[in-house]
Formats: sequence, C-alpha cells, structure tokens
Amino acid sequence: IYRPGPLSAGVDKDFAARKHGRMKVVMPGESEGLANPQAVELLRTMLADTYGSLIYQEQGMLIARQLAAGFTPGDADKLRKAIGKKKQDEMDKLRPKFVTGVGKAGFGEALGELLWNQIEGFGSYGFNKAHTVAYGLITYQTAWLKTHYRAQYFAALLSSMIGNNDKIIEYMRHVRAAGVKVVPPDINLSESEFTPVGETIV
Repeated sequence: IYRPGPLSAGVDKDFAARKHGRMKVVMPGESEGLANPQAVELLRTMLADTYGSLIYQEQGMLIARQLAAGFTPGDADKLRKAIGKKKQDEMDKLRPKFVTGVGKAGFGEALGELLWNQIEGFGSYGFNKAHTVAYGLITYQTAWLKTHYRAQYFAALLSSMIGNNDKIIEYMRHVRAAGVKVVPPDINLSESEFTPVGETIV
C-alpha cells in the first residue's frame, strides 16, 4: 500500500488505523447497512488480512466470484485484467452483470453498486498479491546487500545502468552520498563494468 495510488486514496491511513485499533474494522457495506450478515461473513473471509480494505487484485476477483451470481471465474479474470490495464470499456461491460449478480445472490443491488465502486476505484492502485511476496523478498535482500556489501551493491547498480548516462550520473550522487568512493578507469584495475575493489568502485 506504500505506492502513489493507495497513498493518494488514503488506504495507508485507514489500514494503519484499523490495524492498531484506532478505527473499527468494518467490511464494505456493513456500516451503511447494505451488507447482510451472510455478505459480511463472506467479505470477512476475503478482506480480514487487509482489515476490510480492498488492496489486492485477487480480492476483487474473489468478491466477484463469491458474491455475484453468474459471475464465472473467467469473468473474474476479465475483471482483473480490465482493472490491471485500466480498460474502462471492459469495466463498463462487466458492471451490469456484477451489480445484478450481487442482487440475484440475495445481497441486494445496492451492495453490488457499492462493491463495484470500490473495485473500480481501487483499479488505479490494486496490486497482484502473488507479486508482493517476491517484491518483499527482493526488497529485503537488496536492503541487506546495500547495508553489508555497499561497494558490491553500488557497483552492480551502476553496471546495470551502462548505456544510460543520465541514470549513472544520478546514481553516482547516491553512491558518493553513501560514502563509497568511485575512481576513474584504471588500466590495472578496471574491468568491462563498474568493479568493487575493497570499499572503492573502479
């Protein structure tokens, strides 16, 4: 949730407030009286780990499959793709089926409208849950390398930007600000890319 979309929507603040008990955890439609107890329980199974907030694309797919009668797994995947690629025309085609499906399932079209608006709204920032684990692991590993193997980390970073001089100049500032020395090419030490030599990058 620490990305521009969720931050601009205030999802981070709601999430933190709910997690720390400063705000009551409610499911969509619960406080408005639109969600009956069965709908609340179904939503809780999908949104409990995010404290009632819609954050992941998979949550939108689950809501569509479990609360909208006649919404097939294929339709849910179309919804995910439309959200992910911000295809408004596809979203517009799926909306009536979703809203009436929630009504047919016995949850009421008003809840269908509310859920659709939340799903559509989170389309600008919804993230694939499966990616969060990989991204989190890479972030952790990268931070560890940057802390404990600074010269090697920054040499790899600079090498990955070869061919993009603007980025090399930008990252060079970060390297120097971190206290890692970068020296010009050396006929005895240089290789084909930026190379760590002790705590220095050649």
